[in-house]
Amino acid sequence: MQLAYWLCDNYLKDPLATLIVENTHLHILPSMNPDGFALRRRGNANNVDLNRDFPDQFFPNNDDIKQRQPETRAIMNWIKQEHFTASASLHGGALVANYPWDGSRDTRKQYYGCPDDKAFRYMASMYSQSHYNMSLSKEFEGGITNGALW
Repeated sequence: MQLAYWLCDNYLKDPLATLIVENTHLHILPSMNPDGFALRRRGNANNVDLNRDFPDQFFPNNDDIKQRQPETRAIMNWIKQEHFTASASLHGGALVANYPWDGSRDTRKQYYGCPDDKAFRYMASMYSQSHYNMSLSKEFEGGITNGALW
């Protein structure tokens, strides 16, 4: 939310804010789970963990889109309409920049890189290096991790 406030407050006042607003196709989703946020829990109003409600590349769970939660369906429709070239998802938990893939075929915790692994590692490293505490992580080397390994 701070980014959205900063962009609104500084547009036409700060050259960086103006550059971002005028040259970046930017979407900000403050919360995918406003009910869970308000209730201070992972689950939405139906007590479903939305992080586990999306399709999985390795395990077909909940393949019927009608069975998914409304928030999940809304996000899936949104990403089909927009052609994002990059995205970042921030949520509570460990202080780490996590990059794909988040799973593996055999569910073991081992490194499982995606086709763009080098690019994702680079972006995660750049983000971590810009965050003092994250980059000094004792748990995650360089403050980054492959989701499947984690």
